[in-house]
Amino acid sequence: MKESIPNAVIEISNFCEHNKLNVQFSRNEPASNCKDASSKRKRHGRVGIPLFDELKSSIEYYYDNNGEKVIIATHYRGNQMMDRALIEKHIEKKIEKTAVQIQRLEKDELLSRFGMQFGTVNPILLEVRSQGKIRQFFDESLFKPGTMMTNAGNHTWAIEFSSDQLAAAIKRKSVLRFAYE
Repeated sequence: MKESIPNAVIEISNFCEHNKLNVQFSRNEPASNCKDASSKRKRHGRVGIPLFDELKSSIEYYYDNNGEKVIIATHYRGNQMMDRALIEKHIEKKIEKTAVQIQRLEKDELLSRFGMQFGTVNPILLEVRSQGKIRQFFDESLFKPGTMMTNAGNHTWAIEFSSDQLAAAIKRKSVLRFAYE
């Protein structure tokens, strides 16, 4: 029996082709988070990658000056933690010009707005499904030599990519230092 390719993987593939991104898709055992995924990713004929090479993505929100909910995404290395205060300061200084407090988007809203669940969030699918309307924050540490991996919108599909190429294809992005080990 031939398995069909999930829609999310097709959406990501189309985006990569349209933006001429040099990527590599692979399959892995079901993975539910970065640590789990890093032990299951396939790269260069081997199973397992350093957690440092696994992209962690999170969907957050804050309320702007008009009281409107603004959805944002953060992307950083799998072995790191996010410093929300640094992102808030950046938003306050460069975007809103007033105090903000970011919070993690609830799983029900993640599913209803974007058709995603924990472990399937990634910058490409967010770009596609938001039509480039979400601001995506990339930690500076992602732009070191080498490639990164993340899910391809599915717990059993992965994508390997260059952070430089990927960030260049994202419409609304900010690159700053906000993650730590």
